Amino acid sequence: MLGWNADPWSRRRVGLLLFVLTPAVFLGGGLLSASNALSRVIGPKEAAACTPQTVKAPPQNSFTVNVLNAEGPKGAARAVAKELPLRQFVPGEVGNAQVDTRVVQGIGEIRFGPSGQDQALLVQKLLLPQARMLRDYRPNTSVDLVLGPQFTALKPPDGPLVRRADVVVNVYNTTYYEGLGKSTSDGMVALGFARGAVGLDPQNSWIQDAAAIRFGPDGELGAKLVKEAVPDARLLPDPSNTTATVDLLIGMKWTALAPADKLTVEPPKQALGEIEVDRPCPKS
Repeated sequence: MLGWNADPWSRRRVGLLLFVLTPAVFLGGGLLSASNALSRVIGPKEAAACTPQTVKAPPQNSFTVNVLNAEGPKGAARAVAKELPLRQFVPGEVGNAQVDTRVVQGIGEIRFGPSGQDQALLVQKLLLPQARMLRDYRPNTSVDLVLGPQFTALKPPDGPLVRRADVVVNVYNTTYYEGLGKSTSDGMVALGFARGAVGLDPQNSWIQDAAAIRFGPDGELGAKLVKEAVPDARLLPDPSNTTATVDLLIGMKWTALAPADKLTVEPPKQALGEIEVDRPCPKS
C-alpha cells in the first residue's frame, strides 16, 4: 500500500481516485435508501385484477345431478329430483347425504369434480344460487346438489315448468253423444296439448256435470293447464295414476273448450346449451 511519503505523482493518483469514487459510493447508498423508502410508501406490487370468464354452459341434460338431503326438510330430496326433469336436468342418486365430520350449513352445497366446474356453475345459477360451491376429486362431470337445513325450494324458473306441449291428454267420453271425444281431442291439440288416448273411460266413470280432469301426483301441473282450457271442469286427483298423463272426462253438461286467447301466453323455452355461466378467478 502506498504511504503518504510516496512520491508526489503517486499521491496525486490516489487523490484523483478518491475524488472519483467517493461521490459514487454516496450516490449509490442514497439511491438504495430512496428505493427502500419508496417501496415502503407504495407497498408491494399488486397482482393484476382478474375478470371472470363467461362461457356457454353444457346442456342441462348432458350430465347427472345427484340430490342428497343433509338436514333439509323431510322428503325434500325426492321432491327436488322429481322437479329436475321439468327443468331439463337428469336426476341421478337420490337420498340422504353421508354423515361426515363436516356439517352442511345454510341452504346447501354444490359438489363437483375437476372436470365438472361448468356443470356445477349451471346448477348453482338455475337451481340454488346461494349454495356453497365445493370441489372434490370425483372423476366425472356429475354434480351433487346437497340440501341444507335452511333449504325451502329451488330458484323459481324463468318460465313455466310445464307447458301445454308437455302435457299428454287422454280424452274420454262418458256421455252417449258420439264423436265428442274425437272432436274435443282435436281441439286440445289445436290449443297446444299433446294427444293421448281417445275413447271410452277405462274406469267406466259417468260424469254428470260438464267435465272432470283426472290426474296423478305427477300430473298436477299439467292438470292445471288443462283446467285453463276447460274452466267448467272439476279437478279429480287419482293416486293410482303414476304418470304425468292427464285424463279429460267429458260429462253430460259439456259445452266447449276455451278459446286460445283466454289461455296463458307461454314464453319460448330457452334452448339447451345456450345458457352462459361465469367461471370465477382462480384462487392464488
